[in-house]
Amino acid sequence: MKIKLNRKQVNFLYVGRYHKHKGTDILIDAISLIPRDSLAGMKFHIFGGGSLEKTIKDKVKKNG
Repeated sequence: MKIKLNRKQVNFLYVGRYHKHKGTDILIDAISLIPRDSLAGMKFHIFGGGSLEKTIKDKVKKNG
């Protein structure tokens, strides 16, 4: 899969299992704490799968 990166933004990449020990759920919670105006210059790319996949997808949808 190719990702089109906007070089004018800061790009963050997570690749790994969606598992409690990996902290992907904590990452999503932390991103949601960043003020909305600061997010304008950032893009988060999160790839993986695992036991927390539904939880991760739900958190991403909720925090949009």
